[in-house]
Amino acid sequence: GYKFEAHQKGMAFLEDFKPDIYVLELEADIEMLMQLLNNLLSNAVRFGKEKVQFKIRSDRYWLYLTVTDDGVGIEASKVDQIFNKFVQIDRPEGGSGYFGTGMGLSIVKRLVQLHHGHIWIESQPNHGTAVHVKIPLAQL
Repeated sequence: GYKFEAHQKGMAFLEDFKPDIYVLELEADIEMLMQLLNNLLSNAVRFGKEKVQFKIRSDRYWLYLTVTDDGVGIEASKVDQIFNKFVQIDRPEGGSGYFGTGMGLSIVKRLVQLHHGHIWIESQPNHGTAVHVKIPLAQL
C-alpha cells in the first residue's frame, strides 16, 4: 500500500499511533473509515516530497487522525475550496495532483460528516499540508 508507494518515491512513511483505550468505543462504519484513510494517505503520498506522517490519538470523547505531508502546500485562500467536488487546486511545480477526479477530499468530508465528525486542513505553500479529522467515540 502506501508504505510501498512512499518507499518507491524514496519517502519516509512515519506512523505515530497512541490511541487511548477509549478508541474501543468507536462507533464507525469500518469500510467508510478505511476509504477515508485511503483517500488521505493517497493524497499525502502523491503530494509529499520526502515524508508522510500518519498520527492517531484519542481521548475520552474523540478519535483524532492526522495525515501530514511535506509537499507543496496550499494557499490559505484556497484551502476551503478543496472540499468541493471536482475541484483541483493548481499546485506549483512538484505536486503531481494534476491527475485524478478531484473527488477525494469531498468524499472524505462527507464520510466525516456521516460520522458526526470534523475535518480541517492546515497548510502553507512550500511547507506541506496537514489534514486533521476527529470522530466522536460512543458515549456509554
